[in-house]
Amino acid sequence: MSRLAPGHVFFAADVHWRPARGIDADPTGLFGHFLADLAARAHGSSVALYVVGDLFDFWFERQGRTFSFYEPLILALQK
Repeated sequence: MSRLAPGHVFFAADVHWRPARGIDADPTGLFGHFLADLAARAHGSSVALYVVGDLFDFWFERQGRTFSFYEPLILALQK
């Protein structure tokens, strides 16, 4: 795996992520794999990720509620 040089910029748009279903399903899905790969390749470099559009498949009418099934992806974003 090659490392990224400092200053790389990535954009993710309109992901509309939903939690995976099933016993063997990866809770973060393909976008989670992208985030893990990006974090591994950055390895201390300053790499920017801009999330534009809808990251989650979520309606704002559910104000003040964060659903537990979003937590694995939120944790992946923090890396």
